[in-house]
Amino acid sequence: KTAYEIKECDWSSDVCSSDLSIDLNIHKHFQSIENAKSALTQPAAYGEPINLLILGSDKRYKEKNDPGRSDTLMILHIDFNRKKVYLVSIPRDSRVNIPRHGLNKINAAYAYGGPRLSIRTVENFMDIKINHYVQIDFRGFKKMVDALGGINVNVKKTINNRSRRYRMYIPKGNQRMNGELALNYVRYRHGDSDFKRAERQQNFLTALTSNVLQWKSAWKIPRLINIMSKNVETDLTMGQMSRIGGFLRQANKKNIETITVPGSTGMRNGASYVFPNEAAVNAIVETMKKGKSFDKLKSQIESGKINMIGKKVNISVLNGTGVSGLAGRAKIKLKNKGFNVARVGTASGSNYKFTEILTASDNIRTAKLLKKSLPAATEIKVNNKLSGIIVILGRDYTTFKRTY
Repeated sequence: KTAYEIKECDWSSDVCSSDLSIDLNIHKHFQSIENAKSALTQPAAYGEPINLLILGSDKRYKEKNDPGRSDTLMILHIDFNRKKVYLVSIPRDSRVNIPRHGLNKINAAYAYGGPRLSIRTVENFMDIKINHYVQIDFRGFKKMVDALGGINVNVKKTINNRSRRYRMYIPKGNQRMNGELALNYVRYRHGDSDFKRAERQQNFLTALTSNVLQWKSAWKIPRLINIMSKNVETDLTMGQMSRIGGFLRQANKKNIETITVPGSTGMRNGASYVFPNEAAVNAIVETMKKGKSFDKLKSQIESGKINMIGKKVNISVLNGTGVSGLAGRAKIKLKNKGFNVARVGTASGSNYKFTEILTASDNIRTAKLLKKSLPAATEIKVNNKLSGIIVILGRDYTTFKRTY
């Protein structure tokens, strides 16, 4: 076991006089890590791209039974072969389906089931596999920033809030932030939106990564490891962290892409939500898989063109249940989501148990997007003789309640 002294330690010797044990600290998270591992999917081969889920917990230590919520959710996609890094932020108020809990804000998944359920929820929402996760609480966040002696952050817009309820002033430009100020910076959203907040978190994480991975910070690593062992929960081994750190250290800044999942804000049952643009979610994932830049996609999102995905493909909705009027009702719901439903009709049989999507491979992207608006058991079947998409409604659609 290796012990690290926070304040005084003779690094010229092999032994330090501290009783702090990293092994013991990590062991405190053992059960939670083991639970989360059951939701993770390990890469099939060495060197394959990986998706790492980053969770920032707002656990309140004064409240013993408070599990906290995932105040920050990010996906770090690393493509080793293409030497590309993608950082995707998911607004914490995004209205998504949480397995076994229904529709709610995505950050509630952490409160319901910790990192394991957060992983399942993000996988379901983004239609990707999560390979690893890192969860840090805000107490640890502050300590890590202070251990580094602060972080230089280029603040893109002045924050000046002088309301009675909340006061903060951070001027535009390069600012040296200690732990307390950094935490306020990444959590602040009183004067703008969840989307601007996500941008600040991306901006800070990029600055933090750059600072930690500088060789001049190497002497601080033992102290950082000790802090991480107490406040960070992850399935990553030291070897995996070292490999990822080495890759990020050598990554060209031009190959680091950032984006926030777009959506519209609104109210539902008295609560405010972010309703994700599901076409954009699908496009974000496809862009990462192809190793392309987010620049074109960001332009499409800003211009509103990304909402056009799916409208050009003719969709036929057929009733395969015998329940009168089901296809017509499905048509209205799908058209409201932007799909081009050209016709409705009756399937050749009325005993379909599950809903099916028939599509040519050229329209598979729209089919995957369409699937998110249909029951979870919906199966996509490829038939390259088709020119459009056919949806055959099964009996699972009669009890389908998803509305986002």
